[in-house]
Amino acid sequence: MKKQFFVLFFLGFQSAFAQDVKINIGDTIPKIHLKNVIGNPSGISIDNPPKKLIILDFWSQYCSGCISEMPRLDSLQKLFGDLVQIITVTKDKKADVERIFSKRYERSMPLNISMIVEDEILHKLFPHITVPHVVWIDGMGKIKYITSGNNTQKSTIQDFLDGKPLNFSEKKSYPDYDNTKPFWEESTGTLSKYNKYYSAISRYAPGLDAFRFRGETIDGVRLLTFINIKNMPLLSLFKLSCTGLVVSSELSNDNRVQIDVKDPEPFRSEASRSGLIGNDEWLKKYAFGYEALIPPMTVKAAEKFMQNDLERYFPYSAKIEKREKEVYVITLDTNVHKISAKGNKFFAGKSEDGKSYTFEHAKISSLLYFLNSQVNSSIPVVDRTEYKGVFDAKISLPTDLKLLNIQLKEYGLKISQEREFIDMLIIKDKPISNH
Repeated sequence: MKKQFFVLFFLGFQSAFAQDVKINIGDTIPKIHLKNVIGNPSGISIDNPPKKLIILDFWSQYCSGCISEMPRLDSLQKLFGDLVQIITVTKDKKADVERIFSKRYERSMPLNISMIVEDEILHKLFPHITVPHVVWIDGMGKIKYITSGNNTQKSTIQDFLDGKPLNFSEKKSYPDYDNTKPFWEESTGTLSKYNKYYSAISRYAPGLDAFRFRGETIDGVRLLTFINIKNMPLLSLFKLSCTGLVVSSELSNDNRVQIDVKDPEPFRSEASRSGLIGNDEWLKKYAFGYEALIPPMTVKAAEKFMQNDLERYFPYSAKIEKREKEVYVITLDTNVHKISAKGNKFFAGKSEDGKSYTFEHAKISSLLYFLNSQVNSSIPVVDRTEYKGVFDAKISLPTDLKLLNIQLKEYGLKISQEREFIDMLIIKDKPISNH
């Protein structure tokens, strides 16, 4: 018989701790009725015992990684059905959440998971500072694991349902840690009065996650003065410094990165680490923090500053170079008049039966994102349509180039495989210096 359990995701920044009601590993969760559920005015209840898997996902509007995980959590909920209940939880206001999942940001509201907003109860039961913060609760209501978000995979959920033990590292909380402060100031405070400018690399520190900036805007120009990143894989750090620290570009896709190093293990992509046995141990070796207190400078200058630091502290160099590559090129077809959109509500995601991917009032960038993950994702997909409007389309899954072309033709688009020079992020070993 398969066991059923709850997995609680906590995505959101939390600094208020209620120690008198904190629940730890081994404790039992009480029966709770939760309100402020988007799309469910009556709310939802966690029974005791729950008798099934619930996934509570605490998140924040300031956590882009948490937001990008929503479609994957939605897919897991659909996959496991009644064995699992995924609930996302945030302290953010309902209006802010609805704004995030809107046409403006080209994101669709998850269809299968429940979303709790303006929460207080669960944050008091499971206080934490950083996200993702994940709590696994079994069918008897006992807290089994408090861990990080990368441990929530199809394989680990299935293993738990099958009664197999999971070797998760416990994610610890630091009640006095303030991730809005520079690390030196927060950790001891003794050097804070002497700090002027600095940059530093830190080792992986479980529970101390952060990805934030501080700065000012002068004459409409955004200037950065502080960068604080914790526990990020080395590949991601180089991507941020080279392809977009604040706003990511198409060069941040894995298929636009070429790793030319003797030992590629430190540069595993997130996809290659998905479900990796011993992923926590990998992060301890190859995830780092970067922190810099700098004079006011443009985002572009701050990115270069960070890149120079990474190349100074690590034996690698990174550069954007033109490389000749096999690419999939999207262009307008002869029947371009067919590209159109009805209504004004954005949606991009899988259909209820999982057999197709639907675009409504979407931009070409949404199609690029889909194709880069679906059609031989090792080959980059580039846009040559010069189309700035929106479109509707429905693409059947799975697909290949020939079938995709037949489908895209219905919407005034076509895709072809060509060879051309494109920008690539190239990471190399640095030459060994004698000085």
